[in-house]
Amino acid sequence: MDRIGEDRIHQLFVAFGCRTLPIAEVKPDQGRELIGKLKAAWPDLFGQEASPSHLPGPPGEKPLLGLEQSFYMKEGLATIGTLVVVPESSTINVPRRLGGSAIRLCREDLWLKDKATNTKARTALMHVTDVLGVAPHRAGKIYDIVLHPVTPEESKALFQHLCPSIKEDAVEYNVNATIVRTVGDRQYNVVLQLTAKQLQGLVVVKVDVNNRDMERSLDPRDLDRVFETADELMPSWLFNLLRGDIQ
Repeated sequence: MDRIGEDRIHQLFVAFGCRTLPIAEVKPDQGRELIGKLKAAWPDLFGQEASPSHLPGPPGEKPLLGLEQSFYMKEGLATIGTLVVVPESSTINVPRRLGGSAIRLCREDLWLKDKATNTKARTALMHVTDVLGVAPHRAGKIYDIVLHPVTPEESKALFQHLCPSIKEDAVEYNVNATIVRTVGDRQYNVVLQLTAKQLQGLVVVKVDVNNRDMERSLDPRDLDRVFETADELMPSWLFNLLRGDIQ
């Protein structure tokens, strides 16, 4: 199988999220306070308030508050939802590449592995939980990736590598797995969702690295540890997996 590497990344979003106890609403004064704090903390990412109806959210969870930002690309202007608050979670969404074009935000590192960006994300998430009066119990760093183009031969080889017991070819397939990694005295989930669509010539991958223990509330240092664990893992773990180099 040919090497599927970073040059195949057609689209990439890196998200920072946290899960909390459910809330019923974001009150107007909470929304104003939160938007002001987020814009001050990360002005390049957080722009105008977005209509909740225009924001994506987990199935069954209606967005309560959202922010969006416009980014200039060589193809034109793209407006992206960069914050979504739903009853049980909050997600900061950072676009890194769209249609193969890089988004110039933060530093040049495509995967946002630098401490300064992790600190901005942690600060923003703590603003959300503090203003809304809830504590985070799970934090994650999430990577949404579209790889394109992927040839039919590469898609077939990837399927045979991931599902060796199935000898027939598959023009479309889904692989879902939760892997537990131990770092020191803590355990983390690495949740993999992979969909290959041979006819469209693409592979869609989501990797979510999050804390496994949800018995207590998380403090800022706990969020830092989750983000650092993700940074140590990605992207080498994913591309080693795609090439069959995972031991």
